[in-house]
Amino acid sequence: MKMSRKGFTLIELMIVSSVYIGIIVAIWGVLLGALNHAAMAREITVATDDLKDVMERIRSVPFPDLTAEYPHNSTVSASEIGGFILQDESITVRYPQGTGADPLEVSLEATWTSKNGRTVSRIIKTIRTRRL
Repeated sequence: MKMSRKGFTLIELMIVSSVYIGIIVAIWGVLLGALNHAAMAREITVATDDLKDVMERIRSVPFPDLTAEYPHNSTVSASEIGGFILQDESITVRYPQGTGADPLEVSLEATWTSKNGRTVSRIIKTIRTRRL
């Protein structure tokens, strides 16, 4: 007499469940990584926008008044650009070649604490000159 087999055994169900759980864990890991990258990209975009705003203000200052209004290693106040959004954000103005140079290299560095607790910074630079 031949027995017919209907359904699955417990071992077969456990193997399939393990495979599905493995796939779900892998997808979850990829999703969390993508969310972390998106959050970091947002923070970098905000910091870059803040740097560009301060740089535009610096570019509008007449050359002879530049180092007086924005001294070397000074931090830009948050109220000057409408407030900072990022945690512990600060923007520092530096003149790598010194304040008496012409052309004058202006370097702005934004530093902040990311959502995962790391200190992050971005730098943008421009050249100002007395001559047109």
